[in-house]
Amino acid sequence: ITWYSALNRDSDESVERQVSRFIASRAIAMVLRGVPGVYLPSLFGAKNDTAAVLAGAEPRSINRKTIDEQALYALLAERGSWVHRVATRFRRLIRRRIATPAFHPNGGQRNLPAGDSVFAVLRSSPDKSQRVLALTNVTGGTQRVSLETADLDGSSSTWRDILTSRVLAGQKEGLEVVLKPYEVLWLTPAA
Repeated sequence: ITWYSALNRDSDESVERQVSRFIASRAIAMVLRGVPGVYLPSLFGAKNDTAAVLAGAEPRSINRKTIDEQALYALLAERGSWVHRVATRFRRLIRRRIATPAFHPNGGQRNLPAGDSVFAVLRSSPDKSQRVLALTNVTGGTQRVSLETADLDGSSSTWRDILTSRVLAGQKEGLEVVLKPYEVLWLTPAA
């Protein structure tokens, strides 16, 4: 089964909601220490090829559809398609990860207590010059996260999301963030 279909099987939700769920799941792998494995079909949210399986092909054919280059390019160009949305957002994650020293494969990593609904990890560059607080809401509901200064390895009065440039104000005691459904934030202390 493809990753996109595993997360959105039999879903009658909006394309935006399905894409957000998929990107949130992929963002978790992107922030973990090491080098994330990304299969080509994940870059554009490939769906199951159930027709191949129903036609008698081996069961593994469900996620091994031959990519039709022209059809893929057409879907990538169609701004409302799930393929365009996944590719655009996934590319942003990959580019930001590559450009961010805190995501170095050998950088520090510490999981933070943010409850069952939010995946929270604090990454730091090997030379400790940069830290990134990665927050991922893994639910379809709005979630509130409160983290203490001690959890964040120091205080910061302002945090900036490196994915969107959104700025959040911290407090002396820590940081409180409200996350939309399946929202992903990669926050770094603002200079």
